[in-house]
Amino acid sequence: MFRSYDHPYKPDEPRLERACRDFVHTVQSGLKSKSYAPIYVHMELDVWRYITHNKGEECEHKGYKLYEKNEFGHFVGLPNDWFYTLNAHGEGMAIDFPIKAKPVLSWTPSKFVEKNGKLVKGERMPIEKIVIVFVKRACNINNVNST
Repeated sequence: MFRSYDHPYKPDEPRLERACRDFVHTVQSGLKSKSYAPIYVHMELDVWRYITHNKGEECEHKGYKLYEKNEFGHFVGLPNDWFYTLNAHGEGMAIDFPIKAKPVLSWTPSKFVEKNGKLVKGERMPIEKIVIVFVKRACNINNVNST
């Protein structure tokens, strides 16, 4: 049976929940970090295709798309505070939308293994992840939702 990629299949709930957890954890860690480097969310690419289907705007950087805060509604269990972090004084960091993201398929490093007494090239495994770049902005409890 021919399957069109115009309408990706909906992944099962546990996969969507796991993707959501990994996404939120990685974004929150990125907001708390002093680094401005891109963050890498481990996520199966078919899940990402479902979450971002018909969303985002083309970007001048190859492979990337720009996403607004409201374009992640297909995640299961996405908390309302996923895009900011506050400390006990009500101060913290938030994403200054849009975020820039692209799916990436990479591979584990090359290695050699023993097989039947000979040294042979070992198998490599695919690694699926999403590269996300965002600008941080200082925020507090009074302005966290303003963009």
